[in-house]
Amino acid sequence: MTTETYVITVPETPKSVNQGGGGVRAAHWGVAFKEKERWQQTFMQEFMVAGMDKDMVHCKVDVTLRFKNRNRRDLENYRHPVMKPLADALVAGGWLQDDTEEWFVVEGFRMESGVELSMPRPNPRQVYTKSEMIVKLEASYA
Repeated sequence: MTTETYVITVPETPKSVNQGGGGVRAAHWGVAFKEKERWQQTFMQEFMVAGMDKDMVHCKVDVTLRFKNRNRRDLENYRHPVMKPLADALVAGGWLQDDTEEWFVVEGFRMESGVELSMPRPNPRQVYTKSEMIVKLEASYA
């Protein structure tokens, strides 16, 4: 079995569930669906840009949310808006067969506030970056 490590930086973070992230508290199910789909597509694009090989037999994920300001945030309010579309992107894109624990494990999920952000590749949707997400994937292949 071989192992490959990929690190991607997304120049933004999803909204917390308190702000409607992950489709929670959405006024209509369609809004929730679009939000989840947007993040799933974002992850799929980032995986392709990173050149991730498909057909993993196992994937360990470590996510760090980084924020420029020091506002208080509840880490757990970000877990679902990040992990659900991330896991679904791995399956939908053919990187993983399934997102059950046998195939997909979250090793770490943390937050940093009041930090200097790295210089991610330009994002045409966002001029001023206030947050970023660093996703480290340890992929195992047969």
